[in-house]
Amino acid sequence: MHFIRNNQIIVSFLIIFLSVIQFGESIPSNYKIENIKDLQKRAVAVQLAERLNNENQNNARDYVTKYYKSPSDPNSFGRK
Repeated sequence: MHFIRNNQIIVSFLIIFLSVIQFGESIPSNYKIENIKDLQKRAVAVQLAERLNNENQNNARDYVTKYYKSPSDPNSFGRK
């Protein structure tokens, strides 16, 4: 029984080790330096587009301060 248990442990470690090696080799082959630079440029472009969209939304808002009247003004809201 002890022999079977040791073999199971060795086989499981071997499978884990080989899967880690396979995963480690597949990452650099999928992402080359040129691809990484292109991905970074696309990410920057997306961030700039989001910022531009947010600025356009902020500019389209109707701000309360545009219609603000001072409380000392006799025509201000809430005065009788």
